[in-house]
Amino acid sequence: MNKYVQLVVCQHTGDQKKYLFYAPAFTNIKIGEEVMVDTQFGEKKATVLAVCTTSSDDVEISMRVLAGAEDKPLKRVIGKYEFTKFNYSEDETNE
Repeated sequence: MNKYVQLVVCQHTGDQKKYLFYAPAFTNIKIGEEVMVDTQFGEKKATVLAVCTTSSDDVEISMRVLAGAEDKPLKRVIGKYEFTKFNYSEDETNE
């Protein structure tokens, strides 16, 4: 039996090409989130375009073809960026 994995289609910031990555199945990655991915050129920021959790080799092969990653080993999603909102008092201004 194969293990479950998340296949994640991403687009690097400032690049129009789509790339396919993988992440552990237990991670909660959603479309539109910003993630850090491992690439042949080092770590890059990317936006998630699609996510598919599967254990099927057929689904992985299809995702590789659709993302243009047919012959390359898949790199991994390193983690997610999290937005932290700062709390300001009501009387504080930007002046």
